[in-house]
Amino acid sequence: MHTQSKIMAVLLFLGSVLFMGCPTPVDPNADKTISINGIGWVMENVDQGFFIPSVGLNEVAGVFDLHWTGSAISNSDISYATMSSAATPGYHWTFPSSGYDAANQTLYSGRFYTEYYASNRSVFPIGLMNFTIGLTNGKTATYAFNIPDPASTTASSGNLIYNENYSGSPASNYKRIISRPTNISHTSGATKSVTFTLNDPQFYNGYLWLYDGSDNYVGITEFFRVDASGNLSSMMGGSLLNTISTTNTVTFDTTKVTYESGKTWADVVRFVLVTTDGEQFKPTKNSFDCRSISGRYTF
Repeated sequence: MHTQSKIMAVLLFLGSVLFMGCPTPVDPNADKTISINGIGWVMENVDQGFFIPSVGLNEVAGVFDLHWTGSAISNSDISYATMSSAATPGYHWTFPSSGYDAANQTLYSGRFYTEYYASNRSVFPIGLMNFTIGLTNGKTATYAFNIPDPASTTASSGNLIYNENYSGSPASNYKRIISRPTNISHTSGATKSVTFTLNDPQFYNGYLWLYDGSDNYVGITEFFRVDASGNLSSMMGGSLLNTISTTNTVTFDTTKVTYESGKTWADVVRFVLVTTDGEQFKPTKNSFDCRSISGRYTF
């Protein structure tokens, strides 16, 4: 009996040692936190001819990227990321997981549209927006930002932007985005050029996206204005950028194109004309927050 008691005591002691020596594992992700420290954005007026396949409508869209600082996280640590309009309640979007880039502490939205919330896709909310990133450990980061009016740097007093396809009379708090160019034509052959008109005082700058015959991206031309002072590219032939119904001409220079890897001028078959605001950001070079995007044209 005495021997059994000693054995039992030893077993109890060993059990207590084993219990004390095996603490509950700590989740290494439990304390991870991040803080959103900025956004990038551009509002777009997109011609229906740009989309493949065509959506049959000219769209107003918003493109956003969120930036953060804090703990080192991976894409799998992100549970969700959202954007919602405070100025126009009811409009909200979710960032796609394909846009997660934790290695660079950035989330990309792609194009957000309003088709789920309004029958008229010629509008998009501006003004105060709320952004949230949720982590899988339950921690969240929030950020509020006031998207300014088109061609402005001041906080928006409006609620929506609209384009030239808007049906009806826009309310006083609606702000118009830069119009799409019209009368687009081009020449092909050894020397390629594009002509267009744009009757819009917001028009300040622009460039062209270039594609091959299968609509694969080839490259981008330099901006029409090449420096912080607003001087024009030689592709513009020394002329002014006309913001009334007077023709603008862009003559291509193959040395003024930034090509995708493996692509050359010989691959260029189609182009898209992009026009922007930007005068509000002078003297910052090539900055804008609204752009119009044409359909795709074949040389």
